[in-house]
Amino acid sequence: TAQLVMGPETKEIDLELVMKEDEDVIPLLQEALMAEFQQWDLYYAYKALLMGLSRDPIADHFAEHAADEADHIDLLQRYIVGMGHRPTVKRLPIPDLESLEIEQIIALQLKFEKEAVKTYQQILQVLDTRPSSALKIDIENLLAKEVEHAHDLQLLLRRE
Repeated sequence: TAQLVMGPETKEIDLELVMKEDEDVIPLLQEALMAEFQQWDLYYAYKALLMGLSRDPIADHFAEHAADEADHIDLLQRYIVGMGHRPTVKRLPIPDLESLEIEQIIALQLKFEKEAVKTYQQILQVLDTRPSSALKIDIENLLAKEVEHAHDLQLLLRRE
């Protein structure tokens, strides 16, 4: 066992139990990783297809979000490897849009950001039953970033 110091109290932690409990979260981390790959692919693929007067600022916005998704991918991969597993390289398909209207592209991105929010909430439900950990804090930060992305996209869809 190891000791975790939290404020004035010290708690004993059974490292074997922690590793066993990690097995419950691995499939969820793999699912999140596939979703992050999909988001990254979507942002880059659709960034190239944008047309019209709004193209440049929205393309820049997509590039910024794609960079965040790449950071999320890196973080998830490190945790999965650290837990003794191999990160997935599976890619989810990118929907082929019938039209390439900017609003349709943004609405699709928003849909996938909302799905990412649900996935991270699901992971946190599992982690909430355990002692505080770096993984839990990082997932909370990923969730916050996905909520921020969804909010940004909702603002882009607003019409005055």
